[in-house]
Amino acid sequence: MFESDFCQFGIEFDWASEFVECIECIELEIKTDQAAANLESNLIEIDNLKVELNKIQNENKKKKTS
Repeated sequence: MFESDFCQFGIEFDWASEFVECIECIELEIKTDQAAANLESNLIEIDNLKVELNKIQNENKKKKTS
């Protein structure tokens, strides 16, 4: 299994260092009340969309089984 180029690349690639480097270049600090409010609004919207997606997926499952 470890003979493929892809697997070998995965073994040799330093995932932890790359992840830390990526996170360091992202601004994670919330500096203003407006930014916090925007984040809260976006998270609420994401939750609502997840609920809608689950409903659609459940409806599709029911259609397939009936």
